[in-house]
Amino acid sequence: MNYKQQIGDGNLPNKYWVRVSNDYSYKTGNEINWIGDLIPTFKSKGFTIAKPFKTYQGAKAYCDSLVLGAKISHNGKMYIVGRINIEDRLTGELYEYTTLFNPETGQSEDLEYEDYNFTQRAMENRGVKFV
Repeated sequence: MNYKQQIGDGNLPNKYWVRVSNDYSYKTGNEINWIGDLIPTFKSKGFTIAKPFKTYQGAKAYCDSLVLGAKISHNGKMYIVGRINIEDRLTGELYEYTTLFNPETGQSEDLEYEDYNFTQRAMENRGVKFV
């Protein structure tokens, strides 16, 4: 079974996939959208997948080693990192770190989102320790 079929399927053992892409977002008002909607010539390279991790902490430590805006090579593709996220079997997306562009000011900022509470509760309710 490929990873796309496993993300959010609700099954154990849980796995955590780190996904890295050159995509980033832009903000207008309170809305956040994909940059390709604003810049039609933007070419997404899609996501590249790091190996699955057995623990959230392992996946998060790998994310922490990556830098937005840095060039990386993975599976024969060069990426300028614009978005990093972690997805798992129980919840789907748990973590996202992305570059957020504001077209009104021309400035960019880094936006980080993390919510693993549902996964933690779901695992503990099944007698599995969340790590």
